Amino acid sequence: MKVLFLLISLPFLFCSVHAQDIITTRNKDELKVKIIEQSEREIKYKKEGYEDGPLITIKTRRVKEVKYQDGTVDLVGNQNPRWNKPFGVHLGIASNLDEAYINLSMDYFIIPQVSIEGNISMEFEYQNSISFGSKFHLNSKYSNKKFTPFTGVLIGENSYSKFLQLPLGVNFINTKGLNVVGSISHLAYINSFESYYSGSDVLLEFKAGWRF
Repeated sequence: MKVLFLLISLPFLFCSVHAQDIITTRNKDELKVKIIEQSEREIKYKKEGYEDGPLITIKTRRVKEVKYQDGTVDLVGNQNPRWNKPFGVHLGIASNLDEAYINLSMDYFIIPQVSIEGNISMEFEYQNSISFGSKFHLNSKYSNKKFTPFTGVLIGENSYSKFLQLPLGVNFINTKGLNVVGSISHLAYINSFESYYSGSDVLLEFKAGWRF
């Protein structure tokens, strides 16, 4: 009877001894570990078989997924393309209904809700402008939504005036990295050297690009 009980218990004992967490990094390395602590920004663990060893920390930005002892898989936010592919490059067109501009922009998601952005715009005839600021996206880290609305605040300068830009728009990102953005912005001109650029204006923008 004892022998039978031991034979039945052996598989469970084997599983409990060898149960482990597996961290898969973005470089496709598999780390067999025991996770001690986990937050949105980092994971603290000890190496398998070295429970008395030092506590090691890895940023969740470097992690593709975590598979826990019970088989549960945590994508640590990688289901959200704004977390998984934070850097974007875009080319587009902008117009205030009187003039049209070619726009080149780069942005980076600090977190899925907040991005920073820089723009260079070139008017078809002679005027250039630059702008920089932040956008705020209605989103969460663990969301897998492709469409998210946003608003923001940017400051910029063209050949005649400094301006404040307040955009309102929709951002589309798929899991492969394709990014399409459409927005309408209120422009408030500051310290204008030309009366034409005094007061405010409306700017329509459409751009497309790729995220990495």
